[in-house]
Amino acid sequence: MSLEIRPAAPEDIPAIARVLSQATVHKAEHGDYLWGTEPYTNEEIEAKLQNGGLYTVTSDGEVAGTVTLTDHDSRVWEDDGENHEALYIHGLATSDEVRGKNIGEQVIDWVVGKAREEGRKAVRLDCSYTNRGLCQYYERRGFVEVKRRDIPRKSTARDLRDPVYQVALLQRDV
Repeated sequence: MSLEIRPAAPEDIPAIARVLSQATVHKAEHGDYLWGTEPYTNEEIEAKLQNGGLYTVTSDGEVAGTVTLTDHDSRVWEDDGENHEALYIHGLATSDEVRGKNIGEQVIDWVVGKAREEGRKAVRLDCSYTNRGLCQYYERRGFVEVKRRDIPRKSTARDLRDPVYQVALLQRDV
């Protein structure tokens, strides 16, 4: 299985929307509504593309996943990125067709390598601490829970059934 990770391009938008929509359903099946329950739209992915840091993951030429990387996370991690200490993973998702085939692990390894090349000290991410299976997935890949936070959701959140985002902050040193 040949894996490529590259900056997303406009022609990737429909495939990324499909991957994120599939992941949203998968998360909801595990009681995790952080990404809501509705399919992602092409317009939402276009906005992500415009914001920068959106990557397309292909396997044997087919879009198999996506990830967004940022150099700061002021809302959840309260890091404005001025010290360039960490690289942040957001929206890591794989398609239903490749879920369970180690694509996510390979993406994480790639991000760790990228962080190391950039001289960063850590890779950070967050996930719902109520989704124990997802937290354990990341812990098995070397992430350690740093703390938990309850953050009021923005009115623009994809799902507002719970007014508080219950988040575990996880870090992997590089």
